[in-house]
Amino acid sequence: NEWIVSNPELTDKTKYTINGLPTGEKIFVRVKAVNVAGESRPVCMTTAILVKEVVEPPKIRLPRQLKQTYILRVGEPLNLLIPFQGKPRPKVTWTKDDAPLDLSTINVRTTESDTVLFIRKAERKNSGHYELTVQVEKLVDKATIIVQVVEKPGPPMIVKIVDIWDTNVALEWTPPKDDGNASITGYTIQKADKKTMDWYTVAEHYHRTNCVISELIIGNEYYFRIFSENMCGLSDDATITKNSAMIQKDGLILKPPKYNDFDFEEVPKFTHPLVNTIAVAGYNATLNCSVRGNPKPKICWMKNKIIIENDPRYRMFSNQGVCTLEIRKPSPFDGGVYSCRAVNALGEDEVECKMEVKVVAETRTSSFTVAPAYVYVLCAVGLFIYQSLDAIDGKQARRTNSSSPLGELFDHGCDSFSTVVVGLGTCLAVHLGTDPDLMFFCCFIGIFMFYCAHWQTYVSGSLRFGKIDVTEVQICIMLIFFLSAIGGATLWEYQIPVLGLRMKILPVFGIIGGAIYSCTNYFRVIFSGGTGKNGSTIAGTSVLSPALHIGLVIIMATVIYKKSTTRLFEDHPCLYVLAFGCVASKITNKLVVAHMTKSKMKLQDTAFIGPGLLFLNQYFNSFINEYIVLWAAMVFSLCDLLVYCTAVCIQIASHLHIKVFRIPYQASEQVDSPVPVSPQNNTG
Repeated sequence: NEWIVSNPELTDKTKYTINGLPTGEKIFVRVKAVNVAGESRPVCMTTAILVKEVVEPPKIRLPRQLKQTYILRVGEPLNLLIPFQGKPRPKVTWTKDDAPLDLSTINVRTTESDTVLFIRKAERKNSGHYELTVQVEKLVDKATIIVQVVEKPGPPMIVKIVDIWDTNVALEWTPPKDDGNASITGYTIQKADKKTMDWYTVAEHYHRTNCVISELIIGNEYYFRIFSENMCGLSDDATITKNSAMIQKDGLILKPPKYNDFDFEEVPKFTHPLVNTIAVAGYNATLNCSVRGNPKPKICWMKNKIIIENDPRYRMFSNQGVCTLEIRKPSPFDGGVYSCRAVNALGEDEVECKMEVKVVAETRTSSFTVAPAYVYVLCAVGLFIYQSLDAIDGKQARRTNSSSPLGELFDHGCDSFSTVVVGLGTCLAVHLGTDPDLMFFCCFIGIFMFYCAHWQTYVSGSLRFGKIDVTEVQICIMLIFFLSAIGGATLWEYQIPVLGLRMKILPVFGIIGGAIYSCTNYFRVIFSGGTGKNGSTIAGTSVLSPALHIGLVIIMATVIYKKSTTRLFEDHPCLYVLAFGCVASKITNKLVVAHMTKSKMKLQDTAFIGPGLLFLNQYFNSFINEYIVLWAAMVFSLCDLLVYCTAVCIQIASHLHIKVFRIPYQASEQVDSPVPVSPQNNTG
């Protein structure tokens, strides 16, 4: 009933920890409030609190050497020291082969942190499975130690002479009855002349139970004895042949031994299985196994139960039964279950393993990097400004009746390249860099849809907009940028409950739906016939002729992506998309010019030189680093686009008498007087 103050000094907090309490006691706790006027009436808990020690789950720290079979010889001491942890003090129990220990020969000492099992002189009967159980209340941890006590083996049971011919003697024997609790590793065979009985070793570490002793001396009589051998050494005794072998001096009759034909046919069997592997992204990985069989089995490699064939990322070798699968510069998407199957006429066998590909932080590319939040805000604001100025420019041109082919070329030319940049930025904002196939699809479907919009213009003679078109798409993209700025790009990695899909799939579904809707409208106009003669384009060509240009770009981009052995798109997606985006931008501008001039589009174009370099480099097994060729293609395609656009602008400006890239020279006498500015000089 004595109340003791726990805190010598007052505390202004509403919680307090009382230390140093005796375990197992029951205590009451009361609290008083204190201010300048004094102490309040104490408030006491209605029930007593039982003080208990904090429970720490039991954990056995099994030493590494005890995780495999512990082998010792007869007569050696057995001392097993095993640390453990747990609070309160755990209850420790030892058993041998699910039975209590024989404490007359086995000593056990246990402390709060470890236990020792000690046998002064180990015997064969001490071999077995020792199980250690550590228990704290209802929590239990167990560990099993396998102990094997070995000694020298006994001699072979029977040794007999099977046959004698010429200067040879054939021997046979049976393995020893007592192997010393260890496998027999071989036999030592000795011979002795009957006259001297001096023993000489004929063979050591011999593994079979029969042998032929050759080069014996004619006229001598021999005895033979054999020792058994295991990991402890040779047996103490040897078994001697009961009869001797007499080598005849004359009248030798050669009796060739009879050999039965051996059937070498064998069902395929893997002698070394595949091992689970963790590979590093960007560095070659190999999987190895060994197989035997006759007739020689056919080897088949599979990934996730799908046969691997004609894939340049994989190389397969088979030499003397050793099968190797080399995976060139794997990515996280190359992880999975790999299987090797061996098949011949007698049957088949299969082994498998799991391979995990980890991406080291230093090897991550820009498609994996999360940008700061302000970058996404700037992208959204920049897209809004671009959209607004683009719309204002068109309305201003129509209001002032100052529309011209040059303005149309500038408008659609800028849009053709901005489509590439905006599509790429959107993919990075939703973290599609971790899914190369989805990122490739989303980037190139945007390029394809923009081209189709001008394709149907080339056919019908007018640019048509749907109820859901570019303005609505740009608003959605701005919303995606703002969401990435608020929640970070990792927001799109969260899984949607119930559906089990990641958030990034929602924009992909939106792109697929928008592509189907837009392409349906575009191709309805294209296939309904053009305004030209006999339903042709405005240039009098087939309505399908523009398909060759965009089809060639997308096919080459897809083939190079899938056939690359250096993961060209996966490691450098931005550079890859920009390189092919410049090519697509140029052919789109050519389509716009063909519509304005009502001329035919030619398939031969320097824009395809860049992709052609990548394609030829792959065709010749990438004898030049693909990354270097990609940079060369990017620089060439960008320069080709700029040269083409500049030349077309100069030609149109020259025809319309507009100064685009230079300011007219003003005469010196007109310097002091104001010079009126013509509308033509402002259009550039």
